[in-house]
Order: sequence, then C-alpha cells, then structure tokens
Amino acid sequence: MPLRRKFFILFFIVAILPLLLTGILTFNESRVALNDRVIDGLEAVASVQEGRVNEVVDHYIAQVRLLSSRTQLRFLIHSFFESRDRADLDQVYTIINDVRGLVQTIRDISIIDMNGDYIVSTRSSLEGLNVSDRSYFIQGQQQYSLHEVFKDENNILNIRLVGPLSFDGENIA
Repeated sequence: MPLRRKFFILFFIVAILPLLLTGILTFNESRVALNDRVIDGLEAVASVQEGRVNEVVDHYIAQVRLLSSRTQLRFLIHSFFESRDRADLDQVYTIINDVRGLVQTIRDISIIDMNGDYIVSTRSSLEGLNVSDRSYFIQGQQQYSLHEVFKDENNILNIRLVGPLSFDGENIA
C-alpha cells in the first residue's frame, strides 16, 4: 500500500473519529435536554388540568352539599323513617327530580338509608337495592367526596359523588 494512501487512512481515522464521538455526545445531550423540556411542559399542562378538574369536582360537591342541606328534604326523610309513610318519599322524589331538572349535569340522584338500601332514586331501578358492602356507601356516610370516575355503558365519563344526609346533627342517610 502506498504511503499516500496510508496517510489518508490515518488522517481519516484521526479526523473522523473525534467528530463522530463529538456528534454522539452532542446528540445524547440534546436528547436529554429535549426530553427534560417536554416533561416540564407536560407537567405544567397536567398542573393546569389538575386545577381545572379540582374546580369542577369542588363545584359538584358544593351542589351535593346544597341538595343535602335542604331542610324540607332532610325533614321528609326523617319523617319517613319515623312513620314509613310513602307520601313522604313521594315528596322527596319530587324534590330530587326538581333538582335534577335544574342542574343539567346531574344524571341521577339517590338517597340510601343507613342500612345501605336505596330508598328513593331518580333511577327507579335502584330503589330497594342494598349496597351496604359497596365502598361508596361506606365513604358516603363519613364525608362529601368524589368516590370514583367511570365510563357508563355508552362510554360517557361520569363521576360518583357521595355524602351524608344529616338531621338534628345525626346522619340519617
């Protein structure tokens, strides 16, 4: 092999190898920096969305509190438990149906007694159903909260809000 060719190959190796190594290192640093920027951007978007979701959930919980604070509703349910008069439940049904009609985002309103039985619901198929073993019943006796987010049979996103119903400082439903 001629000397000129050997010098050319040696020069090629000496010149290209450092360029190749520099390129690889620069590529890796750029990839890491880009990855960090994308993650920072996604975290910022997630933070904004979390705030929006919390606002919506707080709004819905406020609506549940407002419904459960209705004196007539609480009085009628307490009266029903005392007398077992179906007329009281009919009036409760009228109240919850009116609320559901006023607030378009509410699909169903149900009241469950302390034994876990649905006593009245805007979805009549639930009445009489016992859910004492369900976690939302147990959680709903303790506090107002978002129990779950789920998709229904039509693939529509729903949330289940739960909370206690009190009369004279005592949970009645």
